[in-house]
Amino acid sequence: IIHQGRIIADGTAESLIEGHGKWCRIIQRGKEKKTDFFPSREEALDRVKENRGDKDNGDSQMTIRRTSLEDVFITLTGKELQFHDHA
Repeated sequence: IIHQGRIIADGTAESLIEGHGKWCRIIQRGKEKKTDFFPSREEALDRVKENRGDKDNGDSQMTIRRTSLEDVFITLTGKELQFHDHA
């Protein structure tokens, strides 16, 4: 993964994803987004069950899905991917 002209992570896409966790839980509150990584879907679901009673989760949306390379990039850089149309 290259960010601002510097190599910040090296490896195959699969190894980078595995290094963070194959499954992620994304909590979205307004514009704020938090991503947690887990080795298995079951562990991610267990965490959701643990947090169901949290009062802070009122206006939030939660998603559990397989981790993507984009998730890893955002976690490492703190930046969303930006695409530019050069046409």
